[in-house]
Amino acid sequence: MTDAKPLELDMSNDRMRAAAVYATNENVTEVAKETGIAKNTIYSWIHRNDEEFFKHVYRIRDHLDKRLDAKMSQILELSLQKMHESIASDKKHPPREYGSVFATVFDKRQVIRGKPTSIGAKSGKELIKDLKKEFEKEGKEQLKKIKDSENVVEMK
Repeated sequence: MTDAKPLELDMSNDRMRAAAVYATNENVTEVAKETGIAKNTIYSWIHRNDEEFFKHVYRIRDHLDKRLDAKMSQILELSLQKMHESIASDKKHPPREYGSVFATVFDKRQVIRGKPTSIGAKSGKELIKDLKKEFEKEGKEQLKKIKDSENVVEMK
């Protein structure tokens, strides 16, 4: 997999310059230092949810995520290749070492993609289903308590 093409940024645009720094470092003081843009201006963009500013932030983050995903995929391919070579040739490096690298990078890539990992993490959909079940259970328990308290009041 090849690296994503470079992201074109208009560094004469204040919002884009600030977004380029903010996308990787959400520290407004650092953003102001690196860009020369007043902290109050940056804070106003953030607190007003400035559409242009955040459009640049999300575009830059998406680009960085894609580049990271591509690099991780390259590492996975190389690890699989090395495991295969090691098994085929009985070299000094046991395939276990490459398997460990593969498993670690695979799990990290899955986390970045928002997918479950081999260590049992649940996907977002699974977590939402579990939360729904918990809320339904809690709701039924609360209704039972209310009905029980109404019965106590009626008995008096």
